Amino acid sequence: MCKCYNTATLKYVLNEEEIKSTHSNKFLIIDELLEEEKMKLKWQKVKVGETSACQAVLGPKSPTMRAYQNRRFRKLKKKKDTNALSTAAKHEPQK
Repeated sequence: MCKCYNTATLKYVLNEEEIKSTHSNKFLIIDELLEEEKMKLKWQKVKVGETSACQAVLGPKSPTMRAYQNRRFRKLKKKKDTNALSTAAKHEPQK
């Protein structure tokens, strides 16, 4: 006795399973992307909360502090440059 299978039906069943798995994979990818976006939003909220808490405790960064730091940096750089020039003059070979 010969067993005959309806190959058209088997192909249809295999295609249907492939389509179902493809759709479920697409939905999984969409879910992962949504989770990523949710995590980004959560981290942004944490960052904003942390910044506001620091500002509440320390106070906002004042523009005068920034100006002071810039002046101090320029002063130190100028001092370093003058020291380098005076050191070079001291070690200059005498003729």
